[in-house]
Amino acid sequence: IIDENLISDISEYIESEQSLAFIDQLNPLKYKEYDLQYNVDLKILNDYLEEEFKGETYEPVEPVLAFNPVANGYTVIPGINGIQADGKIIIEAISEKFSCNNLDCVQKPIDLSLEIGETEPIILLDKANEIATHLNNYGNADNHFFAVDSEGSGIVTAKMSIADFASFIDILPDYTNRTFSFAPNISKIDLYLNDNVRAQTNRNPDNIIYLTDRAGNRKAQIKRGQDGFTVKSFEGVSQKVKEAIESNQAVDIGLDVEVAVAPRESIQKYIETNLSAKTVTLYENGNVVATFPISGGKPGSPTSAGNFEIWIKYTVKDLGCDGHLPWCSRNVQWVSFFNSRGEAFHSAPWNNSIGFEHLSHGCVNMYTANAKFLYDWAPIGTEVWNHW
Repeated sequence: IIDENLISDISEYIESEQSLAFIDQLNPLKYKEYDLQYNVDLKILNDYLEEEFKGETYEPVEPVLAFNPVANGYTVIPGINGIQADGKIIIEAISEKFSCNNLDCVQKPIDLSLEIGETEPIILLDKANEIATHLNNYGNADNHFFAVDSEGSGIVTAKMSIADFASFIDILPDYTNRTFSFAPNISKIDLYLNDNVRAQTNRNPDNIIYLTDRAGNRKAQIKRGQDGFTVKSFEGVSQKVKEAIESNQAVDIGLDVEVAVAPRESIQKYIETNLSAKTVTLYENGNVVATFPISGGKPGSPTSAGNFEIWIKYTVKDLGCDGHLPWCSRNVQWVSFFNSRGEAFHSAPWNNSIGFEHLSHGCVNMYTANAKFLYDWAPIGTEVWNHW
């Protein structure tokens, strides 16, 4: 049973000034300072600012660093400044509010005047351009290649272009350092090796052809030919490429290949000049290829008889124009010299006696088309036999 008089007495005491002073003594924040802790939820703050300035703000656009196939190099598209409210004002105001360390101070309202302004992209344009320059310098270097070793000499089978390089490089934003980073991607290197380097390296052998005379002596190699290659494996090559790029060293890597040695063959060629018949006949492996009419040296400057060989050729040459001879023929076409006396097979459109009379100064005059055929058919070293 509650005594109504007691309740009345307690109520009067609570309403008195004496009770208010007593209660105030029980308030722990009234006479003491406390280190008040706080956290700012940036997401909530950003959501608030976006709502507050809806339609007036937008995020900055970061620069873009990428390989440009048209320019055949890395280029940078500059970023665009954003428009944003300055959330730092709110954070600084809250920080100042809580730094007073007592409840009276904290309870005072925050009076802010928010502003909006331009915000730069995180990645700096100068740093992005530095990375692009480095990538272009490295990718355009002419010392990146893959090679095999055939018969003791290194043979380059594939060169790495900047487009090849770009195909396996990942470009990543580095927001901490406000730049870009790049890294070779092993999986993409594997694709490059199997699709590109393998296609350039694998090849069939091509015959090497030697020119011989009638006695079977080799006079010249008239077709270089080449050994054939087949890549056995790219095991470990991707890692070597990655390590070379990361250490800024040239990609210079030997490949494990199976070699198919190029077959060797010989072709016998010789030219017979029959001065009596006023003809020249071309032979290949004992078979007649062509016979053409000629006009040799006239009496007093006859064409030399004997065995010679083609030793130098010119598509166009001035003949007898050095001042030592009483004659000069300029811009003579399809000239094939066969001895040290300056005698040669060549075109002579001015000579109307080809096939009928010897009228030259010692050379073998031919119709232009025939002289060109001989020029193209007979490599340096081809045997020449002149006789009557």
